[in-house]
Amino acid sequence: MSRHSTHSAKPDTLVCTLPEPWLYRAGRRGDAITDLRYVETRLRTNPSLHHIQVADSVRSAETLLSHAGITRSSRALRVLDLTSSDGIRVALARFHGHHAVGMDAADRLRQNISAALGVHPLRYALAARTPLPSALRPRQCRFDVALAYLPKWTFELSDWEWLLRDLACNHMAHNATIHLELPIAAIVDHPNGLKALATRFGHLHRIRSYAASGRLSPAADIHASFTNLQPFRSDCRHLLR
Repeated sequence: MSRHSTHSAKPDTLVCTLPEPWLYRAGRRGDAITDLRYVETRLRTNPSLHHIQVADSVRSAETLLSHAGITRSSRALRVLDLTSSDGIRVALARFHGHHAVGMDAADRLRQNISAALGVHPLRYALAARTPLPSALRPRQCRFDVALAYLPKWTFELSDWEWLLRDLACNHMAHNATIHLELPIAAIVDHPNGLKALATRFGHLHRIRSYAASGRLSPAADIHASFTNLQPFRSDCRHLLR
């Protein structure tokens, strides 16, 4: 077992206070080269990760963070990554001056990448109609933004509603937003799932994908954003914990 294994690391906890001024970078315009260098430098602390190429992962993370408004925010946000995987989105959110934590049940390689970036997510995998863990935050510290990249998600409409209601009722601040990205095939193949929900209560738009060469990739993702969570708070009584 690698000495860099994350199994013994305690999950990150959310800090509700703002960062110290010298760490405060909220609102800094995205700089792809700086972000990539930051991630690559952190990964060099683990010799077993020197061969890992992260350019595409960093580009993808920047895209989701940008669409979620995290890289443009002029104030520090409390961010929850529901599927933090290799931890790059959480690490870059912190690099941009925000308080971010993640949750995932990633494989050993992604755990080691995450640990090298200083990210220790709560070991938890999303599942249909399963409450998110209350250990994510103290009661008085709710999230401003929740996000996730869901490459193989096949929730039914009622499952998506359940997840968004659980987030809205138990984990999100009053003016919070939720941002989910899925491959376009997941939307096309399940038109009565997240697409129907976002069409009614949120927004959908297509995201262009780029390969490491910088050329446009034939693949594309769909970004579903929910900026008004009040419809999901209409009946929180049975979900409040």
